[in-house]
Amino acid sequence: GWSALIGQWANRRLMPGRPYKATLTAPIPNMGVDPVALRGAAYLRRRLPCNAVDLAPRCVRLEMRLTLGPGESAAAVKAYTRSRTPGETEAPIRAVKQTMLVGIICDPATLLPYATETLTRTQYMHPHGEGPDVMVREDRQVFTYGEPLGTLE
Repeated sequence: GWSALIGQWANRRLMPGRPYKATLTAPIPNMGVDPVALRGAAYLRRRLPCNAVDLAPRCVRLEMRLTLGPGESAAAVKAYTRSRTPGETEAPIRAVKQTMLVGIICDPATLLPYATETLTRTQYMHPHGEGPDVMVREDRQVFTYGEPLGTLE
């Protein structure tokens, strides 16, 4: 949830552009397995206005770029394979890859959000056979609070 997300920056002195280690637990859509750890980096990108009313650059843009590691991917595929009922017609999954990009515009002192955006891209690799062997799912969530300043570009 929000606490796990904003916890990546709480009580840190951030330098613009410098990467910080980040870990976030998230589900893998369509697999029905326990949430997995995504690892990567968190960044303070730049200062910018908080909203369209107050155009002074009082807020910051924070970003995270996370990926599912090979060990977590293999464990998720194994759990998914174990959970399947013999004879199911759904195509088996050979491997899964997941990346997540998170952007937050917030007050740097309080971490009060003005806008958040999350893009999650999941790739499911199926054994070779008939049909495509890779299925891609992209999920995008955007939340704005108060009177936001446009999008998270």
